[in-house]
Parts: sequence; structure tokens; C-alpha cells
Amino acid sequence: MLVRLLDPEDSSKVFVTSTEPDGKITFSSIPRRTYRLKATAAGKRTLNITISPSGNILNIGPLIMSDAPIPIQGVIVEGRSPQPVQVCDTTEYPAGSVKVNRDAPMEDLLSKLPVVVVINGTVTVGGEAVQRVLVGDVTNEVLTRYVMLTFSYTVR
Repeated sequence: MLVRLLDPEDSSKVFVTSTEPDGKITFSSIPRRTYRLKATAAGKRTLNITISPSGNILNIGPLIMSDAPIPIQGVIVEGRSPQPVQVCDTTEYPAGSVKVNRDAPMEDLLSKLPVVVVINGTVTVGGEAVQRVLVGDVTNEVLTRYVMLTFSYTVR
């Protein structure tokens, strides 16, 4: 928290300090007179109070500051990555949801898919071995890349 003591009679006289780790505020070598104390902190409303120190130490008690939202220009969500689709024993991942170089090996693409693990050329998902990996393009006015992973398991 940044704390300023402003002299209401002379605006050029400003004493500035910040809070200590224990929250105390200390100003040293200031003349005894009435000041306007102005406290600011990120995410808090500015606090303005008038104080009149009469001795060497003035205990004004806790400075309670209310929350103030920090305005931002806005957030724009451009789009959302398509989610994988499960059809029987095949999971279809949209390959465009991960970023790899055009000349990257297949292992790079597969290792970036969620829950897919590639170790020494063996592809597993959730501990289950992937039997077949199919990478292709679907043309429907837009070229879309996809990765299909087929598992071999028994449904009981």
C-alpha cells in the first residue's frame, strides 16, 4: 500500500511511504500540523482521512480499504478448440487443436494430444495401447485435419 501525507496549505509538500511487512506506516521528520492521509493499493478504493499528529507517535488504527474492481478493456474469445469425439473404439481428435510445425514428425503431433503418451514409438491413452493411428484430411469446403486413434478392448 502506498501512503501519502499531503499538506492542505502547501500542495508541494508531500510525504510518501509504503507499508512495512507488518502493516505499519512510518513517517519521520515531519512538522506537526494537520495533514490529509491518502492511501492507495491495487484493487482497493483510495482512502482519504484527515489526521493531526500531536506527539511523536500517532496511532490511527487500522486503515480499512474497500475493494474496487480494476476495469479492463475487455476480453474477446475468438473460438474454442474442437473437442475429441468417441465413436465405439475410436477417438477422433481435431489435429488443428494443437500446434506443430508442418514438417514435424507424427510423434510430435500425437504427444501434444490430451492424455496421449508416446514412448519409444508406442502410443497409449490411459494405459491402453493404441492399435491404429489414422491421420487424414476431410474436405467440406474447408480443409480439416484429424487424428483417429483406435483401441482394441472388450465391452462387458
